Amino acid sequence: CSRSTSKSCLCNPTMAFGFAVIIHSYLCTLLSSHELALDADSLDEGTCFLQHGAAKSRSVAETPPYSRVKWTDTSVYAQTTKGKHVAWAPSSPSNSDLLVFFPGTSSFCGYYSGLLDLAGSKMNVLCLSYDVSHKSKFWRRGGTFSQRAHRAQVRLVEALKKLSYEEKHSSWINEYLDDVQEPIWSKIRVAGHSQGSVIAAFIAYKVNVARFTGFAGPSRQFGRQLNWMEQKPKTLPEKVFAIEAVNDNVLHWEKYTWAMYDAQDPPGYQWSVGQRGVRTNLAIMGATRIQEVTLEEHNCCENGTQIVLLNIKSKNGHAETCMNFRHSKEKGGSAAVIQYRNGERLDRTAMWMYVLGLDVAR
Repeated sequence: CSRSTSKSCLCNPTMAFGFAVIIHSYLCTLLSSHELALDADSLDEGTCFLQHGAAKSRSVAETPPYSRVKWTDTSVYAQTTKGKHVAWAPSSPSNSDLLVFFPGTSSFCGYYSGLLDLAGSKMNVLCLSYDVSHKSKFWRRGGTFSQRAHRAQVRLVEALKKLSYEEKHSSWINEYLDDVQEPIWSKIRVAGHSQGSVIAAFIAYKVNVARFTGFAGPSRQFGRQLNWMEQKPKTLPEKVFAIEAVNDNVLHWEKYTWAMYDAQDPPGYQWSVGQRGVRTNLAIMGATRIQEVTLEEHNCCENGTQIVLLNIKSKNGHAETCMNFRHSKEKGGSAAVIQYRNGERLDRTAMWMYVLGLDVAR
Protein backbone atom coordinates (compact mmCIF):
# COMPACT_ATOMS: atom_id res chain seq x y z
CA CYS A 1 0.00 0.00 0.00
CA SER A 2 1.16 3.53 -0.66
CA ARG A 3 1.08 6.10 2.15
CA SER A 4 -2.02 7.65 0.58
CA THR A 5 -3.96 4.42 0.16
CA SER A 6 -2.77 2.22 3.02
CA LYS A 7 -5.50 3.29 5.44
CA SER A 8 -8.07 1.45 3.35
CA CYS A 9 -5.67 -1.38 2.54
CA LEU A 10 -5.30 -2.16 6.24
CA CYS A 11 -8.82 -3.59 6.23
CA ASN A 12 -8.45 -5.42 2.93
CA PRO A 13 -8.16 -9.22 3.43
CA THR A 14 -6.27 -9.58 0.16
CA MET A 15 -3.31 -7.78 1.75
CA ALA A 16 -2.92 -10.40 4.48
CA PHE A 17 -0.29 -12.39 2.58
CA GLY A 18 1.95 -9.34 2.38
CA PHE A 19 1.50 -8.64 6.09
CA ALA A 20 2.46 -12.19 6.98
CA VAL A 21 5.58 -11.94 4.82
CA ILE A 22 6.56 -8.78 6.67
CA ILE A 23 6.29 -10.53 10.04
CA HIS A 24 8.36 -13.43 8.68
CA SER A 25 11.00 -10.98 7.46
CA TYR A 26 10.85 -9.17 10.80
CA LEU A 27 11.70 -12.37 12.71
CA CYS A 28 14.54 -13.13 10.29
CA THR A 29 15.90 -9.60 10.77
CA LEU A 30 15.84 -10.06 14.53
CA LEU A 31 17.81 -13.24 14.13
CA SER A 32 20.54 -11.74 11.95
CA SER A 33 20.90 -8.62 14.08
CA HIS A 34 20.60 -10.20 17.51
CA GLU A 35 20.47 -13.65 19.06
CA LEU A 36 17.30 -15.59 18.32
CA ALA A 37 18.00 -19.31 18.21
CA LEU A 38 16.47 -22.75 17.99
CA ASP A 39 16.65 -25.73 20.27
CA ALA A 40 18.79 -28.35 18.52
CA ASP A 41 15.85 -30.76 18.45
CA SER A 42 13.91 -28.44 16.14
CA LEU A 43 16.36 -27.63 13.36
CA ASP A 44 14.20 -29.44 10.82
CA GLU A 45 11.43 -26.89 11.34
CA GLY A 46 13.20 -23.57 10.90
CA THR A 47 14.57 -22.55 7.50
CA CYS A 48 14.81 -18.89 8.39
CA PHE A 49 16.76 -19.59 11.55
CA LEU A 50 19.15 -21.97 9.80
CA GLN A 51 20.05 -19.25 7.30
CA HIS A 52 21.60 -17.21 10.09
CA GLY A 53 23.21 -19.99 12.11
CA ALA A 54 21.69 -22.47 14.51
CA ALA A 55 22.42 -23.15 18.13
CA LYS A 56 25.18 -25.62 18.93
CA SER A 57 24.10 -29.20 19.48
CA ARG A 58 23.36 -29.90 23.10
CA SER A 59 25.92 -31.94 24.96
CA VAL A 60 25.09 -35.13 26.80
CA ALA A 61 22.83 -34.10 29.66
CA GLU A 62 20.83 -35.62 32.41
CA THR A 63 17.51 -37.24 31.64
CA PRO A 64 14.95 -34.41 31.23
CA PRO A 65 12.16 -34.22 33.84
CA TYR A 66 9.49 -34.99 31.24
CA SER A 67 8.53 -37.30 28.41
CA ARG A 68 8.27 -35.48 25.06
CA VAL A 69 6.79 -36.69 21.79
CA LYS A 70 6.41 -35.09 18.34
CA TRP A 71 4.11 -36.04 15.50
CA THR A 72 2.56 -34.75 12.30
CA ASP A 73 -0.99 -33.42 12.39
CA THR A 74 -3.67 -36.06 11.81
CA SER A 75 -6.72 -33.77 11.68
CA VAL A 76 -8.77 -32.87 8.60
CA TYR A 77 -6.56 -29.76 8.32
CA ALA A 78 -3.33 -31.78 8.15
CA GLN A 79 -2.54 -30.63 4.60
CA THR A 80 -2.24 -27.01 5.73
CA THR A 81 -0.53 -27.63 9.07
CA LYS A 82 3.07 -26.43 9.11
CA GLY A 83 5.44 -28.14 11.53
CA LYS A 84 4.84 -30.84 14.11
CA HIS A 85 2.78 -30.94 17.27
CA VAL A 86 4.76 -31.51 20.47
CA ALA A 87 3.57 -32.82 23.85
CA TRP A 88 5.29 -32.87 27.24
CA ALA A 89 4.33 -35.07 30.21
CA PRO A 90 6.28 -34.21 33.39
CA SER A 91 7.75 -36.85 35.68
CA SER A 92 6.44 -34.99 38.74
CA PRO A 93 3.56 -32.65 37.77
CA SER A 94 2.69 -29.71 40.01
CA ASN A 95 -0.91 -29.55 38.74
CA SER A 96 -3.35 -31.59 36.67
CA ASP A 97 -4.18 -29.01 33.95
CA LEU A 98 -3.18 -29.11 30.29
CA LEU A 99 -1.40 -26.09 28.80
CA VAL A 100 -2.13 -25.63 25.08
CA PHE A 101 0.34 -23.26 23.36
CA PHE A 102 0.07 -21.63 19.90
CA PRO A 103 3.26 -20.34 18.16
CA GLY A 104 3.43 -17.02 16.33
CA THR A 105 3.34 -16.36 12.58
CA SER A 106 5.95 -18.38 10.65
CA SER A 107 7.17 -19.90 13.92
CA PHE A 108 7.25 -23.45 15.20
CA CYS A 109 7.15 -25.12 18.60
CA GLY A 110 10.95 -25.49 18.67
CA TYR A 111 11.39 -21.71 18.66
CA TYR A 112 9.93 -21.70 22.19
CA SER A 113 11.71 -24.75 23.64
CA GLY A 114 13.06 -22.79 26.61
CA LEU A 115 9.57 -21.75 27.65
CA LEU A 116 7.88 -25.04 26.80
CA ASP A 117 10.54 -27.33 28.30
CA LEU A 118 10.19 -25.37 31.55
CA ALA A 119 6.41 -25.67 31.43
CA GLY A 120 6.64 -29.34 30.47
CA SER A 121 8.70 -30.09 33.55
CA LYS A 122 5.80 -28.87 35.71
CA MET A 123 2.58 -29.76 33.88
CA ASN A 124 1.13 -31.43 30.79
CA VAL A 125 1.84 -29.27 27.74
CA LEU A 126 0.67 -29.48 24.13
CA CYS A 127 2.12 -27.15 21.48
CA LEU A 128 -0.18 -27.12 18.44
CA SER A 129 1.19 -26.15 15.06
CA TYR A 130 -1.29 -24.71 12.59
CA ASP A 131 -1.33 -22.74 9.32
CA VAL A 132 1.63 -20.67 10.51
CA SER A 133 3.45 -20.38 7.19
CA HIS A 134 3.82 -16.91 5.69
CA LYS A 135 2.92 -18.59 2.38
CA SER A 136 -0.47 -19.71 3.68
CA LYS A 137 -3.42 -19.07 1.34
CA PHE A 138 -5.72 -18.84 4.34
CA TRP A 139 -5.36 -15.08 4.84
CA ARG A 140 -5.47 -14.26 1.13
CA ARG A 141 -8.83 -16.01 0.94
CA GLY A 142 -10.31 -13.88 3.69
CA GLY A 143 -9.72 -16.22 6.63
CA THR A 144 -10.44 -14.94 10.16
CA PHE A 145 -9.04 -15.56 13.61
CA SER A 146 -12.34 -17.11 14.68
CA GLN A 147 -11.92 -19.67 11.90
CA ARG A 148 -8.37 -20.33 13.02
CA ALA A 149 -9.56 -20.87 16.59
CA HIS A 150 -12.13 -23.37 15.32
CA ARG A 151 -9.41 -25.24 13.42
CA ALA A 152 -7.28 -25.16 16.56
CA GLN A 153 -10.02 -26.90 18.52
CA VAL A 154 -10.30 -29.60 15.83
CA ARG A 155 -6.53 -30.13 15.97
CA LEU A 156 -6.65 -30.25 19.78
CA VAL A 157 -9.26 -33.01 19.81
CA GLU A 158 -7.39 -35.05 17.19
CA ALA A 159 -4.09 -34.55 19.04
CA LEU A 160 -5.57 -35.91 22.27
CA LYS A 161 -6.90 -38.92 20.38
CA LYS A 162 -3.47 -39.48 18.83
CA LEU A 163 -1.77 -39.23 22.23
CA SER A 164 -4.04 -41.95 23.62
CA TYR A 165 -1.62 -44.41 21.98
CA GLU A 166 1.42 -42.94 23.78
CA GLU A 167 2.21 -44.58 27.13
CA LYS A 168 3.03 -41.38 29.03
CA HIS A 169 0.13 -39.43 27.49
CA SER A 170 -2.54 -42.11 27.16
CA SER A 171 -4.71 -40.75 29.99
CA TRP A 172 -5.06 -37.29 28.42
CA ILE A 173 -8.01 -38.22 26.23
CA ASN A 174 -10.06 -39.07 29.33
CA GLU A 175 -8.76 -36.15 31.38
CA TYR A 176 -9.33 -33.40 28.82
CA LEU A 177 -12.15 -34.62 26.54
CA ASP A 178 -15.71 -35.24 27.70
CA ASP A 179 -18.06 -38.05 26.66
CA VAL A 180 -18.90 -36.37 23.36
CA GLN A 181 -15.25 -35.62 22.50
CA GLU A 182 -15.41 -31.93 23.39
CA PRO A 183 -12.54 -30.26 25.30
CA ILE A 184 -13.04 -29.89 29.05
CA TRP A 185 -11.96 -26.24 29.08
CA SER A 186 -12.05 -25.95 32.87
CA LYS A 187 -8.93 -28.16 32.87
CA ILE A 188 -7.22 -26.51 29.91
CA ARG A 189 -5.00 -23.41 29.93
CA VAL A 190 -4.42 -21.59 26.64
CA ALA A 191 -1.41 -19.47 25.74
CA GLY A 192 0.21 -18.13 22.60
CA HIS A 193 2.74 -15.75 21.09
CA SER A 194 1.79 -12.98 18.64
CA GLN A 195 -0.79 -14.49 16.25
CA GLY A 196 -0.98 -17.44 18.63
CA SER A 197 -2.02 -15.10 21.43
CA VAL A 198 -4.97 -13.89 19.33
CA ILE A 199 -6.14 -17.46 18.76
CA ALA A 200 -5.77 -18.24 22.46
CA ALA A 201 -7.65 -15.04 23.34
CA PHE A 202 -10.55 -15.97 21.06
CA ILE A 203 -10.88 -19.29 22.84
CA ALA A 204 -10.74 -17.51 26.21
CA TYR A 205 -13.54 -15.22 25.03
CA LYS A 206 -15.83 -18.02 23.97
CA VAL A 207 -15.28 -20.47 26.85
CA ASN A 208 -14.17 -20.27 30.47
CA VAL A 209 -10.65 -21.71 30.30
CA ALA A 210 -8.52 -22.53 33.33
CA ARG A 211 -6.07 -19.75 32.43
CA PHE A 212 -5.12 -17.44 29.54
CA THR A 213 -1.56 -16.22 28.99
CA GLY A 214 -0.61 -13.86 26.18
CA PHE A 215 2.95 -13.27 24.98
CA ALA A 216 3.26 -10.13 22.80
CA GLY A 217 -0.49 -9.99 22.20
CA PRO A 218 -3.37 -10.08 21.56
CA SER A 219 -3.91 -7.29 19.08
CA ARG A 220 -5.32 -6.72 15.60
CA GLN A 221 -3.25 -8.34 12.87
CA PHE A 222 -3.29 -8.43 9.08
CA GLY A 223 -5.93 -5.68 8.98
CA ARG A 224 -8.53 -7.79 10.77
CA GLN A 225 -10.55 -6.10 13.48
CA LEU A 226 -11.10 -8.22 16.57
CA ASN A 227 -14.78 -7.35 16.91
CA TRP A 228 -15.38 -10.27 19.27
CA MET A 229 -13.26 -8.42 21.84
CA GLU A 230 -16.13 -5.98 22.32
CA GLN A 231 -18.04 -8.75 24.07
CA LYS A 232 -17.63 -9.81 27.67
CA PRO A 233 -15.18 -12.73 27.81
CA LYS A 234 -16.26 -16.03 29.35
CA THR A 235 -12.87 -16.46 31.06
CA LEU A 236 -12.74 -14.67 34.40
CA PRO A 237 -10.43 -11.63 34.79
CA GLU A 238 -8.37 -13.28 37.55
CA LYS A 239 -7.37 -15.97 35.05
CA VAL A 240 -5.87 -13.54 32.51
CA PHE A 241 -2.07 -13.01 32.42
CA ALA A 242 0.53 -11.78 29.94
CA ILE A 243 4.12 -10.80 29.25
CA GLU A 244 4.34 -7.76 26.99
CA ALA A 245 7.02 -5.32 25.85
CA VAL A 246 6.97 -1.52 25.69
CA ASN A 247 9.12 -1.62 22.55
CA ASP A 248 7.05 -4.18 20.63
CA ASN A 249 6.97 -2.87 17.05
CA VAL A 250 4.68 -5.62 15.74
CA LEU A 251 1.77 -5.72 18.19
CA HIS A 252 2.10 -2.40 19.95
CA TRP A 253 1.63 -1.98 23.69
CA GLU A 254 -0.17 1.36 23.28
CA LYS A 255 -2.40 2.70 20.51
CA TYR A 256 -0.48 3.12 17.25
CA THR A 257 -1.43 6.06 15.00
CA TRP A 258 -0.29 7.58 11.73
CA ALA A 259 1.41 10.39 13.66
CA MET A 260 3.39 7.82 15.66
CA TYR A 261 4.27 5.96 12.47
CA ASP A 262 5.51 9.16 10.77
CA ALA A 263 7.59 10.12 13.81
CA GLN A 264 9.07 6.69 14.54
CA ASP A 265 12.79 6.23 14.05
CA PRO A 266 13.59 3.62 12.89
CA PRO A 267 10.37 3.41 10.86
CA GLY A 268 7.55 1.17 11.97
CA TYR A 269 5.12 -0.81 9.84
CA GLN A 270 2.15 0.69 8.01
CA TRP A 271 0.03 -2.37 8.65
CA SER A 272 0.38 -1.76 12.41
CA VAL A 273 -1.38 1.60 12.18
CA GLY A 274 -4.82 1.44 13.74
CA GLN A 275 -4.00 -0.98 16.55
CA ARG A 276 -5.64 0.21 19.75
CA GLY A 277 -2.85 -1.42 21.71
CA VAL A 278 -2.38 -4.69 23.56
CA ARG A 279 -2.77 -2.82 26.83
CA THR A 280 -6.36 -1.89 25.96
CA ASN A 281 -7.21 -5.40 24.77
CA LEU A 282 -5.90 -6.96 27.98
CA ALA A 283 -7.82 -4.42 30.03
CA ILE A 284 -11.01 -5.44 28.21
CA MET A 285 -10.21 -9.01 29.24
CA GLY A 286 -9.81 -7.86 32.84
CA ALA A 287 -6.00 -7.68 33.16
CA THR A 288 -4.94 -4.28 34.49
CA ARG A 289 -2.37 -4.91 37.24
CA ILE A 290 1.05 -4.31 35.70
CA GLN A 291 4.57 -4.92 36.99
CA GLU A 292 7.32 -3.27 34.95
CA VAL A 293 10.58 -5.17 34.50
CA THR A 294 13.87 -3.57 33.45
CA LEU A 295 17.44 -4.84 33.40
CA GLU A 296 17.98 -2.96 36.66
CA GLU A 297 14.69 -3.96 38.31
CA HIS A 298 13.94 -7.48 37.17
CA ASN A 299 12.64 -9.29 40.24
CA CYS A 300 9.36 -10.99 39.41
CA CYS A 301 6.66 -11.26 40.30
CA GLU A 302 4.67 -9.31 42.89
CA ASN A 303 1.45 -10.83 44.21
CA GLY A 304 -1.54 -9.67 42.20
CA THR A 305 0.45 -8.93 39.03
CA GLN A 306 -1.37 -9.87 35.83
CA ILE A 307 0.89 -8.31 33.20
CA VAL A 308 4.69 -8.40 33.24
CA LEU A 309 5.78 -5.43 31.11
CA LEU A 310 9.33 -5.53 29.73
CA ASN A 311 10.79 -2.03 29.45
CA ILE A 312 14.16 -2.76 27.88
CA LYS A 313 15.99 -0.73 25.27
CA SER A 314 16.35 -3.23 22.45
CA LYS A 315 14.82 -3.88 19.04
CA ASN A 316 13.50 -7.30 19.95
CA GLY A 317 10.61 -6.69 22.32
CA HIS A 318 8.21 -8.85 20.31
CA ALA A 319 10.50 -11.88 20.65
CA GLU A 320 11.94 -11.22 24.10
CA THR A 321 8.67 -12.14 25.79
CA CYS A 322 9.06 -15.89 25.15
CA MET A 323 11.35 -16.97 22.27
CA ASN A 324 14.78 -18.63 22.46
CA PHE A 325 18.00 -16.63 22.11
CA ARG A 326 21.24 -17.89 20.58
CA HIS A 327 23.71 -16.31 23.01
CA SER A 328 22.17 -18.18 25.91
CA LYS A 329 22.67 -21.58 24.26
CA GLU A 330 26.13 -20.85 22.83
CA LYS A 331 27.44 -19.81 26.24
CA GLY A 332 26.08 -22.93 27.85
CA GLY A 333 23.27 -21.13 29.61
CA SER A 334 19.53 -21.56 29.80
CA ALA A 335 17.29 -20.68 26.88
CA ALA A 336 15.27 -18.70 29.42
CA VAL A 337 18.14 -16.22 29.84
CA ILE A 338 18.74 -13.41 27.36
CA GLN A 339 22.41 -12.40 27.38
CA TYR A 340 22.85 -8.99 25.76
CA ARG A 341 25.96 -7.96 23.88
CA ASN A 342 26.86 -5.39 26.53
CA GLY A 343 27.08 -8.10 29.17
CA GLU A 344 23.67 -7.49 30.75
CA ARG A 345 21.26 -10.38 31.10
CA LEU A 346 17.58 -11.05 31.70
CA ASP A 347 16.45 -14.32 33.28
CA ARG A 348 12.84 -14.93 32.28
CA THR A 349 12.36 -18.12 34.32
CA ALA A 350 10.47 -16.54 37.24
CA MET A 351 8.13 -14.48 35.03
CA TRP A 352 7.36 -17.52 32.84
CA MET A 353 6.63 -19.60 35.93
CA TYR A 354 4.34 -16.88 37.25
CA VAL A 355 2.23 -16.00 34.19
CA LEU A 356 1.74 -19.65 33.25
CA GLY A 357 0.94 -20.55 36.85
CA LEU A 358 3.31 -23.52 36.75
CA ASP A 359 3.27 -23.96 40.52
CA VAL A 360 -0.44 -23.21 40.83
CA ALA A 361 -2.81 -26.16 41.22
CA ARG A 362 -5.61 -24.32 39.41
